[in-house]
Amino acid sequence: MSKIIYDAIVVGGGATGTAVFRDLALRGFKVGLIERGDLGSGCTGNSHGNLVGGLRYVVKDPSVARECASENRILREIAPHLISGQDNYWLGRDDNYIRKALAAAKELDVVAELLNLEEVYREIPELALGFQVAVRSADINIDTTGMCRACLNQGLEKLSKNHFGLKGYYPNDTIATLDRREGGEFVVRTQRNWAFSTRTIVNATGAWANSVLELLNSGINLKYNQGTILVQESLSQRGLQLLEKPGDGQAYIVHNGKAWLGTTSTSISHPSEARPEDDAGEVLRGLLGKLLPGVEVRRTEKMFTGVRPLYDGSTEFGDGREVSRDFQIVEMPSGVYTVVGGKMTTARLMAEKTVDSIAQRLGNTEPCITDKVKLPEVK
Repeated sequence: MSKIIYDAIVVGGGATGTAVFRDLALRGFKVGLIERGDLGSGCTGNSHGNLVGGLRYVVKDPSVARECASENRILREIAPHLISGQDNYWLGRDDNYIRKALAAAKELDVVAELLNLEEVYREIPELALGFQVAVRSADINIDTTGMCRACLNQGLEKLSKNHFGLKGYYPNDTIATLDRREGGEFVVRTQRNWAFSTRTIVNATGAWANSVLELLNSGINLKYNQGTILVQESLSQRGLQLLEKPGDGQAYIVHNGKAWLGTTSTSISHPSEARPEDDAGEVLRGLLGKLLPGVEVRRTEKMFTGVRPLYDGSTEFGDGREVSRDFQIVEMPSGVYTVVGGKMTTARLMAEKTVDSIAQRLGNTEPCITDKVKLPEVK
């Protein structure tokens, strides 16, 4: 069987993988993407679908807050057709945390506009009484699957122009064998009998990162943290969040009349174990009841769970809420780039940093342009 030659093979078709594919293609690389199922069907599709503005992280993770704020502005410019709804409101009670958060937001250039409480209560009369602070953030809905599709399509279009006849996308497929030859070449064979030769592997499989690395007798120290989201009829037309120290059950994200309540934070030993906790419904309704009491009696329509792969480079680390949400790019072994952590909002930035490293290694001097080129509309 003849091998198709690529500069890079990306494994994983979520927000990170498709963003890396797009960036590589726009810089002129020959790049292929392998996805085991549908685009965005993993952690990306099981997230809140929230384009984060950074306010949640201004105290705990200021670098992440700054990154989210910057990427939020970029995505509003390059993908306005993927963004919908209204900016979220954050509600809290006047305390030291809120004062610290608002001061940090100003310093970090994170949107946190103080609102008139009376006007907020008139707009959303179902709110719990007693809130003393209301803030508008830049958090807003984003079509996560649409973003993956737009990145893929733009990458494939560029690939076709630069390297006519190169397929580029391999859906519903997984790697069967991955071998490293002398000189740094990787030979990839898939379950659907495709064979590739490449100098670079980008492992963007999220919580399943070690399943790829194990094929090379390698691995990284990951902690798996699951978050469950509960869906019910919405009591508000606008997404709402609690302005307090980050914890479980603080976000009420509204998509087309449905409220997504979340999330939990539960450690699991392997991503295959992910499923809603037995008490997830009760816990989430109780926690979000502090924001909107009516959620406690609303019927649950469904629940779903996503897995956060957390990494900090050490052999031991604490509870999932305590691990930074910043991203890490781990090159191990040489030529294999595993991208872990981060947020869906920062996927473009994660891709830029990953491809910068690849470009330097392979001698490509083309600059990143993904922050300037508009994403196409998707059907």
